[in-house]
Amino acid sequence: MPIAGIRNEPNSQFGDTRWIEFHHLKRKTEDMTLQNILTVHPFEGFLDTIHQFRADHAERRRARAVYDRTWRELSAMSDRERADIGIHRSDIPGIASEAAAMSRKTS
Repeated sequence: MPIAGIRNEPNSQFGDTRWIEFHHLKRKTEDMTLQNILTVHPFEGFLDTIHQFRADHAERRRARAVYDRTWRELSAMSDRERADIGIHRSDIPGIASEAAAMSRKTS
C-alpha cells in the first residue's frame, strides 16, 4: 500500500530514485536469458583463420615436395635419357610445376 503523497514512479518529485535503478537492472537481467545469450567465442574467427592458414601451408608444402621430387628425378637423368622420352632440360621447371598443380587438384 503506497504512502499518501508519495508515488513510486520514475521522475516523480517525491518518488524513490531507487525505482529507476531497480527497473533498469530488472530490464538488464531480463535481456540476459539463455535464449538471448550467444555462446560465441571471442577468438573464433581468429582461430578459424589460423587453422585455414595451417591447412594452406601444409598444402603448399605437399605441392612443393612434388615439385622438388619431379625436378630431382628429371635432373638426375642424362640428356640422352630425357631425349628418349621427349623432354629437354629447359622443360624441367614447367613439367615440375604441372606435377605440383596436378597434386593440388587430386588432394
